[in-house]
Amino acid sequence: KYLNEKKIDCAYGDIRKHFETKEGRTFLATYCVKDSWLSHKLLKYFNKLAQYYHMANMVSLGLDGVLGGQGAKTYALLYRECKGKYFLPHTGKIAGKYKGADMDSIPGLYTTPTVALDFANLYPSVIIAFNMCYSTISENKTLNEKTVPGTDCHFNQSRKGIFPKLLKRLLQQRKAVKKQMKGASGVERSNLDAKQTAIKLICNASYGFFSGFKICNTKLAGAVTAAGRYYRQFAQDYLENKYGRQVYHHTDSVYINLKEDISIDECHALGDKMASEVTKEIGEEVIILEYEETIYPMLIGKSGQVAGVHREPGRQGKRKIKGFKATRLDTIPIEAKLQKNIVDLILDGKSTEIESLFKKEYERIRSGNVAFSEITRRRKLGKDLEEYVSQNDSAVQVALQMKKQGDNPKKGDIVEFIVTEGQGAKYKRTVGVNT
Repeated sequence: KYLNEKKIDCAYGDIRKHFETKEGRTFLATYCVKDSWLSHKLLKYFNKLAQYYHMANMVSLGLDGVLGGQGAKTYALLYRECKGKYFLPHTGKIAGKYKGADMDSIPGLYTTPTVALDFANLYPSVIIAFNMCYSTISENKTLNEKTVPGTDCHFNQSRKGIFPKLLKRLLQQRKAVKKQMKGASGVERSNLDAKQTAIKLICNASYGFFSGFKICNTKLAGAVTAAGRYYRQFAQDYLENKYGRQVYHHTDSVYINLKEDISIDECHALGDKMASEVTKEIGEEVIILEYEETIYPMLIGKSGQVAGVHREPGRQGKRKIKGFKATRLDTIPIEAKLQKNIVDLILDGKSTEIESLFKKEYERIRSGNVAFSEITRRRKLGKDLEEYVSQNDSAVQVALQMKKQGDNPKKGDIVEFIVTEGQGAKYKRTVGVNT
């Protein structure tokens, strides 16, 4: 998809067989070399090594630490900030719950433009705005404290919190790097982009830090997400009152379906105006709503299922689909292709052709004119085999069949199988493609 290259085709179950001959071992060596080469090319394409390098420099961790969990990286940053100056606690994981971000949608096909807006660095921004930190949280409200709306969580404003001060400096650094990018090109620009991306990833992971294994305070973690929900709801209420109806939202974004059909260029201008108005109404310097794109037309299914033509300023419209079964690894190809074709017909205003498409595909399947590859399901093992409490699962059954044949399937491996016709549970009717 990204490199216009393909892996060498080799079924998992054939690897053992190839080892038995000289030609087979030569084939496997070539297979492995190309796999490594493609991995290297993808790292280069996405500039991941440069991102890891900058992240490692920021948090003073080696590559293993950088590729690990976000909590360790954030804690390492705090350690650098506190060293020789402040107390840095280590609580370990503490039992407790808090309400996280939310998502909602109104299913339907929207044939007038939908304007998508999102908050820039929402969680880092609310942490800075309220001075949220383990060093500033207070049990009782006083005159010099700020309370997160809808909570009883108060934060002292007489001194800068350690965590908000750190995040503010990182966001300022990212802004400076992005400014440098405007005058750069080639390798220099690519390197600067990797640096600002590394900073962004560190900052955006901050919202869950206070519910992790380093410094756990669910009241503080809940205050962060509560503030995020408050400002997202504020934006929704303001925009619905003036411009249209919110049809979809998640975490830090609002999608407003406009009352009237206007041109895409007018949508871009209106989107900037909407974002500017909400930012001004909020009145917090660091909390900024931004216009992202216009989606037109837009199809919304269940929560998280969205398809449409995404139109960003200065760019050609691009059709995207997410959340539907067609995008999932474990959806059989024949089903994924059919759903995608149906979505395309709906977006193109050709819903009347769906019945015909169904009948044509049904007849093809009934006639047996279907390749095995079209009905092969692929699933990734989420655990090592011995960790599964129940084996009543198709993927686990196939993995057990593979193990009997001398293979060693493990966590992360992808198994391929077909569910055959018959009665009873599906896992009892599962046949591995290479077993």
